[in-house]
Amino acid sequence: MKKKAVALVVMSLPERLKSLLAELKSLNLDILTVPTCRQARNLLRTTSPVDVVITDVTLTDGNWSDVLREVVEMGADTHVVVHASSPDAILWSEVLWRGVYDMVTEPYQEQEVRTVIEGAVRATRDLAGRTVALAPAG
Repeated sequence: MKKKAVALVVMSLPERLKSLLAELKSLNLDILTVPTCRQARNLLRTTSPVDVVITDVTLTDGNWSDVLREVVEMGADTHVVVHASSPDAILWSEVLWRGVYDMVTEPYQEQEVRTVIEGAVRATRDLAGRTVALAPAG
């Protein structure tokens, strides 16, 4: 049986979180949310498996790089997606160079968010040899 994919969203700003969650609601995901790097680290250590981590660029106690480092240091088969409030080619280049799966930016394009998140989940599941259950494209 295919297990529902688990997404961890790390965002300090409630208005950004609300906006992103509205975009993610059409996907077949169990969504966990935390506002800080520290809480993300704790949740990643106690919740397994997490299929994708979506992190804001800047958090109250760190940034996307800190979240990525936690995922890598844990040896987790989990892809990271960075969320930015606006498109930034330099940031996009840096996050990809550092090993992030991709970025999503505001204003959201529904199909782009779906493609990026579903792609990250599938890539994570392929790494781990798990089966994924995602909603069909609408």
